[in-house]
Amino acid sequence: MATSYTVLDAGSFDLAYQGPNIDTDHTIPFDLVDVKADKESVLTFDVNPGNDDDISVTWKLNGTEFLNQGFSSSEARAWQAVVPKNLLKTKGNKLTVKLSDSDDTGSINFSDLVLTYTQS
Repeated sequence: MATSYTVLDAGSFDLAYQGPNIDTDHTIPFDLVDVKADKESVLTFDVNPGNDDDISVTWKLNGTEFLNQGFSSSEARAWQAVVPKNLLKTKGNKLTVKLSDSDDTGSINFSDLVLTYTQS
């Protein structure tokens, strides 16, 4: 077994309830090389919440939610989350993040998404 990684997005994207060409969810399709699905993986990213104080984001991998995180400040930070085993597959993965906000005014920026996983 070896550890490997894939860059899911080297740039950045925004999720927001207001503004041109902005949406409240974002999906990244990806494939992996020789993934060992029965091991956890780790998703890392930079996150910069907007000025709204009541937003949350939900992350799903292949339709299964693995992180629901609220933010109460607009401080930028690096983040990581353990992705449960048996969610990754070699082909046809879909990672989706969705913004939620009780008053439909919030925004958030994500950048530098990297997934570290185990190869068989």
